[in-house]
Amino acid sequence: MSDPRTGLVACVAVAVAASMVEGWVPLSFLAAGAVGCAVWRRPAAVGPALGIVAAILWSAAWTQGLFYADQPRTVAFWMGPWPIYMEGLAHGVEVALRQMAPLAAGMAWASRAGREGALVALVGLGVPSRLAMIVDICLRFLPTLAKEWSDVVALRRRRGAADPFGVLVPMAARALRRSTAVAEAMTARGIDPAGSMAQPEWRGRWVAALIGLATAGIVVAKLAAWSWAAGWWWHPVAVPAMRALRLVL
Repeated sequence: MSDPRTGLVACVAVAVAASMVEGWVPLSFLAAGAVGCAVWRRPAAVGPALGIVAAILWSAAWTQGLFYADQPRTVAFWMGPWPIYMEGLAHGVEVALRQMAPLAAGMAWASRAGREGALVALVGLGVPSRLAMIVDICLRFLPTLAKEWSDVVALRRRRGAADPFGVLVPMAARALRRSTAVAEAMTARGIDPAGSMAQPEWRGRWVAALIGLATAGIVVAKLAAWSWAAGWWWHPVAVPAMRALRLVL
């Protein structure tokens, strides 16, 4: 099993690359790789993952195709009285792929690292112990909050309550009581969230270093391509390289 700190560095690298890369082709490769890592050796997760991918692609492409306002724009087809624009559909696919890559990478890392691995990774990468503990507790109680939310909604539906925001008050009260109980339990057991935490040997630190260097290279290349396109600098030797970079960055 890989070190969770290396996985977290990879997640950050995927997020940075997704924000820097332009065009649906490189974004497709990035998103496909992230989704592949999320379902690797998990046949049961393939179906739900494909469903999530289809939902993200459909919603983003449809909304962008309907509300695309930039010019020029070409009508692809009509949905009743509303036009669907080709440029909007293409932009929506790029937006969906840009969101999908870091989301899938984060899901892959979280499912493999677990809560303990996430805590080790955050502290190992310099996140303060108190903040890392907050993140760990939030992840630990997310399933409980989701179940309580559904229970409160079902109970209010049986009572005939129609206010959709009325569920926030009982949920806030329950969360406050639970946070108080957790804090008292941690204090009674002598747990100091700000204390130091023993870190295991980072076996994949060289892989993480290479990922970090590659990410830094992408950022530098993006800045160079952007400043060249803005006219801040120009050199005839760099013209072919800048034109190639502008295809993907």
